[in-house]
Amino acid sequence: MKQPRHIWDIPIIVSKDMTRHGFAAPFVLIGVFVLLLALGGAYYLGKTQRPVVLNTPQVTDAPVIASLAPSTDQATNWKTYKLQPDSSLEYKEYSIAVPSSWKPIEHSSNFQGTETFWDSYEPTTYKLIIQQEKNLNKQTSQPFKTLKELTGFPYDVMTKIVDGQQSARVLPRAGSESIFKVLFFSKDAKLIFSIELDTPRDGSKFKEGEVLF
Repeated sequence: MKQPRHIWDIPIIVSKDMTRHGFAAPFVLIGVFVLLLALGGAYYLGKTQRPVVLNTPQVTDAPVIASLAPSTDQATNWKTYKLQPDSSLEYKEYSIAVPSSWKPIEHSSNFQGTETFWDSYEPTTYKLIIQQEKNLNKQTSQPFKTLKELTGFPYDVMTKIVDGQQSARVLPRAGSESIFKVLFFSKDAKLIFSIELDTPRDGSKFKEGEVLF
């Protein structure tokens, strides 16, 4: 007789005599008992075990920042002002467009080179200041020749194009995060223009100011 090499090679033989005399019945009863015991245990665990609740993160909409810059559709809601300083001061005439709700602030003759607009009198959220002055470096008594010389910064700053002229964005920076400001020369380089937008110091309108500027 060939010897089995593995346990799964051993044949399972049921004798006819065992089935004839009822030897198989106890095995059937044991199987039924084990099955009932397993079903009962599963039912008990299902009744007593607490359900597991998964914490699903809540999805919230990101805040929407409205664009304050004049788009094509909003152009009719902006008003253009033509500013004419006293010609004896040798300042330039220029035009500027601002939201129609913004109000110009009158200045005395001592401030002919400065114009200010507020979005409202009280409370004020935005203040726009346009200023022009003679291009003169008081330290050298000579006009400034470059934006870097004008700003006095040892590093390059971000530049923007204003009416075809390259401007230096000098604000915001550390300590003045709520103020936006650019400097640029007039086309004949005889004047220096500055445009400044002031927003609330608490930073609540920084993003809106960045869009405007």
